Amino acid sequence: MKRLSNFFYLVSQGVKSVFKNAVMSVASLLTLLCCLLVLGSFYMIIDNIGENAKMTDKLNQLVVTLDKSLTDEQIESVKQSVDKLDNILSWTYKSKEEALEEMRNNEHGVEIVSNVTYENNPLPNTIEITFADVANANTLVYQLEKLEGVTEVSDKLEVAQNIDRVKNGLTIVAVVMMGILLLVSLFVIMNTIKLTVFARREEIDIMRYVGSTGFFVTMPFITEGAFIGLLAAAAAFGLQYYIYTYVFVDILSDFDIFMNSFWHYAPLLAIAFVAVGLFTGVVASGLSVKRYSHER
Repeated sequence: MKRLSNFFYLVSQGVKSVFKNAVMSVASLLTLLCCLLVLGSFYMIIDNIGENAKMTDKLNQLVVTLDKSLTDEQIESVKQSVDKLDNILSWTYKSKEEALEEMRNNEHGVEIVSNVTYENNPLPNTIEITFADVANANTLVYQLEKLEGVTEVSDKLEVAQNIDRVKNGLTIVAVVMMGILLLVSLFVIMNTIKLTVFARREEIDIMRYVGSTGFFVTMPFITEGAFIGLLAAAAAFGLQYYIYTYVFVDILSDFDIFMNSFWHYAPLLAIAFVAVGLFTGVVASGLSVKRYSHER
């Protein structure tokens, strides 16, 4: 019972310190808040770019056109060669008869092939390939073009690679900005805790003289940092909902760009915000009172 009472006392002291140093606490909270918003905003934007890329018509697909003069045995040989190549998620062979039937079932293509029969079918046999890695797609295209019996390899690599470059660029910007803001957050929270330590230096000395443990002395300051981190996480989550829903989604939806709901990301964001907030607050506080942690 005494331990529980001591725990609540130490926690309450830490929470009270947040409000005693209101100016520095607000500065710490706002800096950490900006860091979390950068993390959340960039993550959701990058993920939505990826989602829109998936919805764009077959960006990660190659269409291999086969020579019309190939025999069934030669076509089978090409298919076996394709199956041995790397960076392929899946591939499908489409005969010229299947391609003709597909066009007949397509409202846009039915007029084009209205007078075409299976005997005078001009469409080629093709192999549709879905690749895994955009970075190595050029190598795959080169290997396919070198196969005997392949006349053409159609792709949308330029668009896919541009999207990949945008995602990578945004990721780098997000990491750099978050790293800078995280360091600033640590610095500000450390100074906030140091001000509290300075204001209570006489009380701390008395506690040490009467035999208080390092844990008992430092716990209120650790709690103060953790409480600032949790406040920043809660405020960031609320602001992130508003910014994403009423700024990002409203603006981009006008351009017919698909955007996931905020609640699609909410569980992961909540965990990430709390984890980063607590980590930053506890680490900054721990560094500020390190010299008291092992002294009695």
